[in-house]
Amino acid sequence: MNVGANRRADTVNRRILVAAGGVLLAVGALIWVASFGAFTARSSDIILSSSARSSLDDRIWIGWIVGAVLATLVLLLAGRWLAFELRPVAGDAELNVEIGDDIELRIDLDSWLDAVLDDVRSLADVRDARGQAELSGGAVELTLLVDASDRVDLSSLAGQLESYVVKRAEHSLDRPVSLHAEVELAAPTPAARVH
Repeated sequence: MNVGANRRADTVNRRILVAAGGVLLAVGALIWVASFGAFTARSSDIILSSSARSSLDDRIWIGWIVGAVLATLVLLLAGRWLAFELRPVAGDAELNVEIGDDIELRIDLDSWLDAVLDDVRSLADVRDARGQAELSGGAVELTLLVDASDRVDLSSLAGQLESYVVKRAEHSLDRPVSLHAEVELAAPTPAARVH
């Protein structure tokens, strides 16, 4: 699942819930304060007069209908929100790998790239690695920027990238992987002076 796809929805949900919570708190506070007589001459005054109460008692069935409609509306909105949150987000870069006759595995390309970069970082004299992977037909194009120490043997590093990293990547996906790598050599560190 792509995390960034739901970030905007999460922000909107939080704003709506904060606004609705603020309105409900304000209404509750006003009713609570009114029950103590803040808006009347005496604190013993009741909010609804006896005629208003008897009118409500006569038409209570309207309140039940309105309550049922509002509850149904809230249920529908909650169902839509839940369906939106739980929907499968189609990733732009997903790979389908068949493991057996009846087993198909879906791999997120970014997660796969993280594993490949960990393999590159484990090589001798490699300090860091960054990269990107793109689907091109049935193959994966892998572009790497490798930060290596100044004492690295470039031909050995190229051989390790080809024989170890690319072979493991192809084996994990069961499809061809083309590699383009650039190596940045770190500046040599000055020797420590002994006094």
